[in-house]
Amino acid sequence: MWWWVGDGVGILLIAPVLLSWFSPRSEEPSARPLEAILLSGLVLATSAIIFLSRAGAHHDPLTFVVVPPLAWAASRFGPRGASLAALVTATIAIAGTLAIRGPFGGYPLQQGLLFLEVCISVLSVMAFLLAAEVREREQIAWSLSVALKGHARTEQELRHSEQRFRLLADHASDIIAEFDAEGKILYVSRGLTAILGHPIDAIVGQRLPDVFDNLIHPDDREKLVLGFESVTKTRNSTFRALSRVRDVNGEWRWLETRAQSFGAADGTLHAVSVHRDVTEHERADARFRLAVEASPAGALMIDASGRIVLVNRAAASLFGYEREELIGQSVEILVAPAVREKHPLFRTEFLWSPTTRAMGAGRDLYGVRKDGSEIPVEIGLNPIETDEGVFVLSSIVDITERKRAEDEIREKSMRLERSNRELDEFAHVVSHDLKAPLHGIASLAAWIQEDSGSALPEASRGHFGMLIERVMRMSALIDGILDYSRVGWVAHSLEWVDVTAIVREVADSLALPSGVRIDIESQLPEVVHDRAQLTQIFQNLIGNAIEHMGRPSGVIVVSGTDRGDHVEYAVSDDGIGIAPRHHERIFKMFQSLRSDRKGTGIGLAVVKKIAERRGGRVWVESKLGEGTTFRFTVPKRKLLV
Repeated sequence: MWWWVGDGVGILLIAPVLLSWFSPRSEEPSARPLEAILLSGLVLATSAIIFLSRAGAHHDPLTFVVVPPLAWAASRFGPRGASLAALVTATIAIAGTLAIRGPFGGYPLQQGLLFLEVCISVLSVMAFLLAAEVREREQIAWSLSVALKGHARTEQELRHSEQRFRLLADHASDIIAEFDAEGKILYVSRGLTAILGHPIDAIVGQRLPDVFDNLIHPDDREKLVLGFESVTKTRNSTFRALSRVRDVNGEWRWLETRAQSFGAADGTLHAVSVHRDVTEHERADARFRLAVEASPAGALMIDASGRIVLVNRAAASLFGYEREELIGQSVEILVAPAVREKHPLFRTEFLWSPTTRAMGAGRDLYGVRKDGSEIPVEIGLNPIETDEGVFVLSSIVDITERKRAEDEIREKSMRLERSNRELDEFAHVVSHDLKAPLHGIASLAAWIQEDSGSALPEASRGHFGMLIERVMRMSALIDGILDYSRVGWVAHSLEWVDVTAIVREVADSLALPSGVRIDIESQLPEVVHDRAQLTQIFQNLIGNAIEHMGRPSGVIVVSGTDRGDHVEYAVSDDGIGIAPRHHERIFKMFQSLRSDRKGTGIGLAVVKKIAERRGGRVWVESKLGEGTTFRFTVPKRKLLV
């Protein structure tokens, strides 16, 4: 019959303690150990005095003395303190009532317990309601404190962010400005004064239209007004433009403007604009366009897709178009039909690895005019990297006249080659037709002289000898003229020549007088030359030294020296020498210093012609009585295989 007492106590006392002490808390409990000790003592003392005193002592009015400690626990320690204080008070009250003590001990036990439960319920509910109210107020205060701290932190971060923005803006090399949706300028960085010279105070606070009227070039105002109006209508919209702005000296400067809108802290729409001084860039671009326009060669600029973006006057005239007709067109309209389909692939390959080079090296290139005719062209490709991507500037030269001249040169070369062949054949015919009668005359004169024997007078025998000698001289003269004429037009093969071996062969082939010898200084440098012509040079120079020695004995020295880009050879003798006045004359045709007129006067002319045809030169160093040295040079060259 007492089961309801236990259930009531469990519900009213045990459950709140378990729920409050074992449930997670959203904030840390306040540390008040001294206050908790005092409160615990007061709860125990008041509960003991009220509920453990002798029954019937008329303490009923003092029963509610336990209310202040419970209120203290609820207001200062929340649900945990209230539930624990109520549990302690109820425990002492139940113990005293069961021991027939306290204000409920004078009633029958069942009735006393019922009154006690009502009293404890009222006190517990009061304590719990007060604790809940206090707890709610504490939570509100705590949330408000957290919000205030976050707001303060946010405000501090905003102040720091604004300070950083202004610090960066004031030290930026560009002009940075902020304005609201009405176009009122709220902030301008120091770049305004650095770039344009205008004071900041003269701009801040003004509206954009007023600033545009005073500072922006008339041709650029409309696009700026429309651009800034579009930015201030929609959040996060952007705008970019290029315009001319008047500086403090009245000069126009080019500024590149970029603007973007954003939501301000007060919920309104603001925008920030950055203005970069690109005056020098624009001037350079203008100079570049002027240079391209003034170029006598055609110039086309295309973008990565092959669209024509720039055409100068020469290119438009070359292809027979107006410039407006070519701008925006594909460059393939100017390409010959034979390669038009493949040209986009060629463009793509070039853009993969863009380098300055000639287009179509080794191939004939043709462009197509507006009327469909094709013209030979020479094209140079120059990649230009910009912020908008890679562009290709092509220089185009009409080589029609060059092609015509090349064709004429080719035709004349073929004629010359044919003429040379005919001349060579003619030379052989002339040589045979002239030399054959001469040999017949010489043979006939020799036979008459031999058959007549002593029957001829001495003078006649002398005349026959002179006849034979002059016939032989005429034959040698014909051979010399042929040799001289062949130097320039007879084809010769170049090879590495062992010069030392050539000189030895020449020395062995010549009939040296008994008192004359030929010395070779060490190993002569090898050169790339025609072997037959180099042999002819040494044969003429060494033979000339033997003939003009002027003494019964002497030494001929052949030497060679590497001079870096060429080799210098020398043939020296210790003969009678040559007077300086003859140094240039001896290299001319039919000029001989022999008094007996046995020389043809062609040998040194042949030497000079061979040397100069191979890029070298020949000269003589001599004084009368001190010997003679002939020198000639051979340029170094590689043998092309």
